[in-house]
Amino acid sequence: MFRRQHLLRNDWSMSSGYDPIRAAESVRRLAAVTDDELARGVREASAEVLARVDEQPAGPMALGALAAAAAEQTRGALAALPADAAVRDVVAAVAPVLNVWWPDHPAGLRLVHEAVEALRTAAMHLPRLVDDARRSEARD
Repeated sequence: MFRRQHLLRNDWSMSSGYDPIRAAESVRRLAAVTDDELARGVREASAEVLARVDEQPAGPMALGALAAAAAEQTRGALAALPADAAVRDVVAAVAPVLNVWWPDHPAGLRLVHEAVEALRTAAMHLPRLVDDARRSEARD
């Protein structure tokens, strides 16, 4: 199973300095990630966001109307996608959630905020890293 943490983990300590062999291995691991794995990672991260949103109680400290609407728009867009949708389509479907500010306080909202940040990594950062690694591998 694809795990973002495995791909992004830091395998070396600061005292060991740059290791070109480990760097090349990291690039190879990233380049080997498939588009299906990326799309699945985005779907999994978005499911976590939506679950955290659903856990939020109503009241004065609840999510704002804009954030709640973005979550519902994302939920609908994801439901409309086929299971084998391209990663760019899955990323486009979660864009409403990524375009809203999610507060990290009070404490109950921190879980939503952290889930959205994990979604940002899965939807924005990781696909870019994989694309860069693939281009780097193609040059070698």
